[in-house]
Amino acid sequence: MPEVVVSRFAASYHGTLKIRKVKEKFLRRLIALELEERPDIPKPFTFGFRVCGETESELEVSLSVVKEDEVLGILRDSPDVDCIVSEEVALASTAKGIFGEGFCWCVGAYPDGIRMSLCKNACVLYSTVVPVMGDSLGEGEVELVNSTFRYAYNVVGEMPEEGVVIGPWADQLIAQDLVVSLRPLEALDYSFEDIEPYNLIPVSILEKRRLGSLSRLVYRGVAALLVVGLSLDLWLGYSFLRMRRIVSEQQREVEEVYSLYNQIMDLRKQAERIKSGVEKRKSMLKSFDTANLAFGVYKLLKSLGYVSFDGIKACCSEVSVSGRVKADTRAQGFLLYTELVEHFRRMGRVVSQTYDPERRTFSLRLRGE
Repeated sequence: MPEVVVSRFAASYHGTLKIRKVKEKFLRRLIALELEERPDIPKPFTFGFRVCGETESELEVSLSVVKEDEVLGILRDSPDVDCIVSEEVALASTAKGIFGEGFCWCVGAYPDGIRMSLCKNACVLYSTVVPVMGDSLGEGEVELVNSTFRYAYNVVGEMPEEGVVIGPWADQLIAQDLVVSLRPLEALDYSFEDIEPYNLIPVSILEKRRLGSLSRLVYRGVAALLVVGLSLDLWLGYSFLRMRRIVSEQQREVEEVYSLYNQIMDLRKQAERIKSGVEKRKSMLKSFDTANLAFGVYKLLKSLGYVSFDGIKACCSEVSVSGRVKADTRAQGFLLYTELVEHFRRMGRVVSQTYDPERRTFSLRLRGE
């Protein structure tokens, strides 16, 4: 049985990513290139993934990304471990055994924060952490949990009715008035088949292990030759040729990956040139719509008594606005901020949003439909 370590990581990302469909042997490299460009990914990183959906031209993958230093620290303490996964992934597999392949919530209720993950068929689709400030769960934390349940509906368009919760504060959380029903979980009961694709041990280390295993086989073969005698010389020659063939095949695969990487870079440059030309031609047509959207945002913010704003900026087809929600508590501030976001969603598409619950400050970018 493989040795598995399930750990709670300080810097991690769990969610989905859509990429173009490529051969399986190039998939990991393409995902790594996409993750390198994202500012919300901890770097340097290591990751595991599972394909959770696909179309004719696109793949959707469920990702578990953590900081590489944390995984290397586990390997220093347990150098022979076969698989390292995050607690979110282990919880998703455990929930699959309880609820089947449908949507469900997996919640880790710990003193350092409530880790909430939306899962389907042992794949993590969305994950976030609700901070806990006191020694027990307060109304603010419970309201943030319920708000997260509701917010996830906007992410996947479906609200799971059940979930599992584990941790020292599980009973406290279950006792609250939650919009989703949670079952207590005493211990993780995951399937290795579910979690193995999310193995966080860097591929370079796994490759070295495989090469080390191959070297040990060769040494044993040499020892056997000394014992058995010259009659096994032919077998040794066969093993040598087999090793050369394996090395040659691996070298060809590396060359194919490098060639594909160059093609991807060339295609990306061509796409950027084409996109730049198209955007220049469209900028004059979009300027009026952007100005109209900015004016609508200004009128909305002026009409809302619970919002003060620093300024509105319009650039290309996007409008940026930052300000502060007038609220006495973090929970009230978050609810008012959620209401403000709903107003903006009716005006256009929210490209990005950030919210500081301590200062009640926000920053959003909108794009017209």
